[in-house]
Amino acid sequence: MQRTALKKTPGMFIWGAFMCRFASAAIVYVQPLGSETPPYDTWETAATNMTLAASYACQNYPTVDTVLVTNGVYSVTNTIIISNNIQVLSVNGPQVTVVRRSSANNFRIFEITAEASSALLAGFTISNGYTYAQYDGGAGVKMAAGTVSNCWIVCNAARSGGNSTYGGGVLMTGGSMVDSVVASNDCAVFWSGRGGGVYIVGGLIDRCWIVSNRCDGTGPGRAGYGALYLGNGTVRNSIVSRNFDGGVYMTNGAMENCTIS
Repeated sequence: MQRTALKKTPGMFIWGAFMCRFASAAIVYVQPLGSETPPYDTWETAATNMTLAASYACQNYPTVDTVLVTNGVYSVTNTIIISNNIQVLSVNGPQVTVVRRSSANNFRIFEITAEASSALLAGFTISNGYTYAQYDGGAGVKMAAGTVSNCWIVCNAARSGGNSTYGGGVLMTGGSMVDSVVASNDCAVFWSGRGGGVYIVGGLIDRCWIVSNRCDGTGPGRAGYGALYLGNGTVRNSIVSRNFDGGVYMTNGAMENCTIS
């Protein structure tokens, strides 16, 4: 396939294109030292819990349509669910804004539901998610709609008790993932994982790096189904490289202008 050059995404991108939306509705602020006082509408009264902040914004949409998160490591104890057309944005990008699983429980970090067709999740490192379910997965992000942009989805794992599991980093049935990195995720089970980095059966992946992910079958002689499992949808202008046990496993959909190595 043809090689493509990917443009670097600026870390602090939200203050331009999205400022007009900020002016139209209230913002929920999140910072590590906030007082966590509803409605969380200043940095001083900000939420410290991202799950709480996203839930509050979704429940109060469209009066509230943005969750704005400043620098920090945010440890979560359950999935952050985006079920309405809100924006969840970091101020300074994934280098300094980390969301990670902190408990021993099994759960993914983010889920964007089908109702959230215009939702935006942008500017985070998403790490340490862990799912334990057959025919499911997406330990970092599971998305049926919306857009994930400028995120680093790293070091997540999808497992099951034996049957296939899907998407160590990302499980997509719809929506778009753009300008993001999916790296060092794992999807390995006895009957073979599908998509160590990404499992996509609908939607669009554009200008992304899918690198150093692992997908295999732990049973004798059972291979995995690629770091990128493409069952439907479109992957374009992306790099799939240095993955363990296969780069791309494709049954349907389209790949355009990508590098596989």
